[in-house]
Amino acid sequence: MPLRPIGAMERGRSEMLGHLLLAQLDAVNGLSPFCQADLEALLAVEKQKDVIGCDDQTCMSELGGALGSDFVLYGSVGRLSTSYELSVTVVAAHSTTVAARLARVVPEQDAQLEAAVGDAVAELVERLNR
Repeated sequence: MPLRPIGAMERGRSEMLGHLLLAQLDAVNGLSPFCQADLEALLAVEKQKDVIGCDDQTCMSELGGALGSDFVLYGSVGRLSTSYELSVTVVAAHSTTVAARLARVVPEQDAQLEAAVGDAVAELVERLNR
């Protein structure tokens, strides 16, 4: 679930904002978010299972349970002259439909961008609970 940097936005800054977004989503009761690094780790485990010949139903169900997410979140963050644009989309994993989407333009100040991430989480959760 990395926030893709757009334009002059530094990759490191967008990664830090993605971690902040993930941490705030993790604090929401009933959500179990995971990020790209989590998925890569799970896929590495699956690859190891293939190497050692784990092909029974138990092994496959363990991986399926680990990936049993209801939603997939992705987004981007970019700089627009003297402001940032934050865009986040939530897709329902089982139906592959967009469950919620938002975009915000905030002044080019780190504190306001960090606050916008928190506001985005609150608004996304509200929309998903409707």
